[in-house]
Amino acid sequence: MITGTTTENSDLHHVVIVGAGAAGLVAAREILHAEKRTANIKVTIVEASDYIGGRIRADLSFVPGHVVDTGAEFIHGQDTTLTKLVDGYSPSYRHQLEGGRLFEEIFVTAQGDGGPSEFPTPDGKIGMYYLRNKLLDYNDEQLSQLHDVLEEMHLTEYDDPNSSVGEYLLTRINEPELIDLAIAGYGNTAACTNLDKISLSAVAAFERYWEENEVEGDFRISSRIGMHGIITSLLEEIDEDERVSIKLNWMVSQLNQAPDGNVKVVSSLGDILHANSVIVTAPPTVLTDMQFQPALPSEKLEALNHIGMENAVKFCLKFNAPFWPDYLQSMVCADCPIPELWFREFLPSHFPAYDGVFEEKKDIKPEGVSFLVVCFFTSELAEKFLRDIHVNNNPVEEANNIALAQFSKIFEIPRATLEEHHVGSRLYDWSKNATVKGGYMFPKRGLTRQHLKDLAKPYGNVLFAGEATNTNACCTVQAAMDTGVRAASEVHALMHRTNKATIATIKY
Repeated sequence: MITGTTTENSDLHHVVIVGAGAAGLVAAREILHAEKRTANIKVTIVEASDYIGGRIRADLSFVPGHVVDTGAEFIHGQDTTLTKLVDGYSPSYRHQLEGGRLFEEIFVTAQGDGGPSEFPTPDGKIGMYYLRNKLLDYNDEQLSQLHDVLEEMHLTEYDDPNSSVGEYLLTRINEPELIDLAIAGYGNTAACTNLDKISLSAVAAFERYWEENEVEGDFRISSRIGMHGIITSLLEEIDEDERVSIKLNWMVSQLNQAPDGNVKVVSSLGDILHANSVIVTAPPTVLTDMQFQPALPSEKLEALNHIGMENAVKFCLKFNAPFWPDYLQSMVCADCPIPELWFREFLPSHFPAYDGVFEEKKDIKPEGVSFLVVCFFTSELAEKFLRDIHVNNNPVEEANNIALAQFSKIFEIPRATLEEHHVGSRLYDWSKNATVKGGYMFPKRGLTRQHLKDLAKPYGNVLFAGEATNTNACCTVQAAMDTGVRAASEVHALMHRTNKATIATIKY
């Protein structure tokens, strides 16, 4: 049940969950499942914003009948907490899919996501690279040095936590253009385009974990559902349980923990909740704004200092006709204002969903198809783009100018032709979201595995979740969900045997 803010609530809740993003919702779901026979448990989710989902959010009006995910969009790996959740909810999506596929396989182009993929997708889609003013196929020999060096980097274990990805690449690549491509395709996806800030040992450890523990596969959920649809399904399941309440516009300012472990949670407006345990899922950019009494231990503060989180921006342009080849799904662009591009098409809302190709006449598409180009930026490239488009009072118009100029150059198409088919644009700037303040985490140089363990470790009855607290590999939706599962198990231990020895048995 979703409620508004309250002036005071002195009831003693078993659990208060701070944040209604992927980690918080999964934590609530797991707690309720584990305690399904316990009538007196109460879970209160407090969310600082006016919506549910955290960094999973959608624009439902830009392309009618379709979800444009403005935050997290891709699923990496199969048989994960996320994909199992999607599979469980899939029967409820049949009406929306109208016979179409739930998953669209993607070609991974960005090196920061492990690209390039080895083969085209089943639909024949590929990624390309724009380098030295030329458009190159994903398997072009000119790219092999960079891709070989990155593969070697991920297979190696490093002892020095202070080494950076930038230093590593500069000792092995002497072509500035390839370094520029690494900034666009590795740094931009890794959430930091200054490669000298990124911990070499940490990202290599993340990559090895994914390689060893995740079933290969990269997907996007049908645009009829989107990542937003998964959040909606989670919310509907949780909201059916009368033991749960969700409070929006409830920003936590203080968490005061008594000697017996009980916690008083205070909002920025002075509202109060009392809990036996609290799960904090706020991102690092917001967590540091909260006051803890007693203060957080020094090792957790030290860990927070080694977690980076900078801005993320999506700029989407809609066209009534494509200007790119049909086989092109994504692109990484070296030394360009826009580092990453994704190309999509959306059938009109009245047209039945299809599973990727038109079987009878593959070259004929129905009228009213919308063609979308998603421009993705993080970190310094995002900030530069925002500075450049705010030179006048119409930043979207200036963003259009920058994007259309880059498209015209890459595809050698007259600017006037692009303008003729351009229908509209939307800008999504995550730095403007005061309850998130950025994109997703990256490991700063100097970060160690112990820092991740310290960040995840409970502080009395205050527990921590969110993608930055994943001790195996961060930066993904499934990483956030995994921490929600872990935090739920910690709550279970506290509820049934409230002593420190029980929590100590949980591995970090």
